[in-house]
Amino acid sequence: MSNINDFIDVPVQANEYALLVSALDNALTTASHQQKQAELYIQSLDLRPNFISALVEIACSTEVQPTTQYLAAVHLKNTVVGNWKRRRPGAPTVELISAAEKSHVRDSFQRLLAVSNRQVLVLNCLTIAKIARSDVPDLWPALIPFLLDAACRTSISDPNPGGIGGGSSVDPRSTSPVPMLAALLCLHYVVKEMGSKRLAADKAVFTKLASVLIPPLASRWTETTGQLLVFLKELLHSSLHFHSLGSSSSSSSSSSSSSSSAAAAAAAAFLASPAGYVIDVWALQTKLLRRLLAQAFAGMDKTGAPLAEVAQSLPLLSSAVETIAHELATAAADVERAGSQSAESLAAETRQLTCLAVGAPLAIQILKTLRLVVDAHPLTCFYSGALVPLMTLCCQLILQKGAFDHGTQSRVNQSSMALSSYGDLEDEYGGQGGSSANASGISHSFYNTTNNNNNTNTNTNNTNNTNTPNNNNNNNNNNNNNNNNNNNNNTVASSSLRTLVTRAAAGSNEDSLFCHSSAILTSVLQCSIYRKAPSSLSSSHSQPSFPSSSSFPGTSPSPSPSPSPSIASALEGFWCDPSSTPRLDPLVRALIFRRLPLASPALRQWLVLGGAEFHLRHSLQQQAQLDSFQKLPHLAAELLLVSLLRAYPQRLGPSMASLLQHAVLACRDPRTGMRGGGGMGMGMGMGMG
Repeated sequence: MSNINDFIDVPVQANEYALLVSALDNALTTASHQQKQAELYIQSLDLRPNFISALVEIACSTEVQPTTQYLAAVHLKNTVVGNWKRRRPGAPTVELISAAEKSHVRDSFQRLLAVSNRQVLVLNCLTIAKIARSDVPDLWPALIPFLLDAACRTSISDPNPGGIGGGSSVDPRSTSPVPMLAALLCLHYVVKEMGSKRLAADKAVFTKLASVLIPPLASRWTETTGQLLVFLKELLHSSLHFHSLGSSSSSSSSSSSSSSSAAAAAAAAFLASPAGYVIDVWALQTKLLRRLLAQAFAGMDKTGAPLAEVAQSLPLLSSAVETIAHELATAAADVERAGSQSAESLAAETRQLTCLAVGAPLAIQILKTLRLVVDAHPLTCFYSGALVPLMTLCCQLILQKGAFDHGTQSRVNQSSMALSSYGDLEDEYGGQGGSSANASGISHSFYNTTNNNNNTNTNTNNTNNTNTPNNNNNNNNNNNNNNNNNNNNNTVASSSLRTLVTRAAAGSNEDSLFCHSSAILTSVLQCSIYRKAPSSLSSSHSQPSFPSSSSFPGTSPSPSPSPSPSIASALEGFWCDPSSTPRLDPLVRALIFRRLPLASPALRQWLVLGGAEFHLRHSLQQQAQLDSFQKLPHLAAELLLVSLLRAYPQRLGPSMASLLQHAVLACRDPRTGMRGGGGMGMGMGMGMG
């Protein structure tokens, strides 16, 4: 072949289809000569008509090897990224891919979403999202309505839906050949692509898209959340059964190990039940709502028009967290009431650890969504009447006693070890402990509270490697070794959320709840808009129909919002009103004594360096770790404490002076062991500087 441009106009023929399948097979072989020839052949087809159509057929085929199907999906995605809007060499007015072939690929998207191989499904969803970025809404107006219908119409009661391993490829209750999880996954990637466009016209399109998507998604999210909360209540009741099994099966085991093992068994049973599938659905629904609510109406909150979609969604999110927080508080109260070293105490601890292992990750994801919404739409959050109840809830989550306050902190590590014993189940359901974690392609920030970047698998979402098939195939060769073992997995989504349930220790989830609650309060305290906000917002914006927050168990409808003439005075009343529940002093003391421990080595460093130098070094370290505050509860606590001190220095002055006085007495003689130093807070050491 002397010049590849000589063959650009020659379509890929039917007899070359078998050659392409063989080349894809050989591209994964360990024989370097065969692999190189296969890669050159695939590269020679890259610019020819019908190449994308041939890849579509192979990516949808069940008659080829799974590795071949996967590699075809990789090349399909990369070719779409590189060539979909590309012009022919030497003919800048002619598109490289004809309109007819593009139409054929768009018409094949349902088959791309009906594949049973989970890895291929993720790649196909990415391909559809890349096409949607260019063609929606003008050239592909039917995509969004179809995905929304498939995502919201199918029943979620089936624990083993078709298309994602096990069962048929079509849900018998739906007229759509696309399974619900596949539709949600594809819609998630499409929304992500549409939301990443930066031109004003594209942002307007995304805003209109969000207005269409949010009401039905919020309604479906409410239904799914209600189901999960019912499952959670049943799980907490059944955890007592697991405790009795654990205590009777091993009389020699310690009591703490017994409660931890029982909590792990309950969490494993939870994932293996129909609730595991509902978690997958809920995770993608929450991810979609988060992106739409936080990104779709950027800047509109400051124009004076209330954002009805945001305002109506906030009570739904807060009510779900409130229900989970109630279960956490009830479990903590049971532990405190039961005392210690008794059968009743161990049962209560089992229930508490189970609630932290399963219920807390759900609340964490919702709190993360609420934090982003508060940052993006502060005025709407306040004038909708949702801000003050949310702040109240965050204060309750910070102040309520948890596993660390009931003497069960020593059980956290044992709980983590017990939960890790269920690694086989975690791998089966897409946890990060096995190869299927990356295979799911959905292990990004929505399911992982310690990662704010929305990254998919690096080998499946690399959009810059269309001209390097050698590198592509070498990477794919390493990844496809595990492909056959993962084809029969029963879920496609929420690998990291499942990891939070199956692997994270109770203390880790408790810390994450604290970090996100603190972050919301810190955002409110530091928000400059609240200090110079208008007295009211216009009510001319149309109100969409949303489900009531009372649909969640244990909650009541939120009262009608009554906008305050001064946001600053309303927030000051929340913190400082003497007729209401005191919040400032208890919150500051909880932050210092429970979340800012200053160990003896740090106190010695403070005494050697002096207060100013210690504060400077600590500030530099804090700045370097600022982006990782979710991993560092002490940093989240310190940020909230500093924000409270800056906002209300006069009201907190007497309390801080008293605490400083105690700190001075505790540190008066470092040569005798610094009595009491280990119990004082880091804020005290900094304050003394």
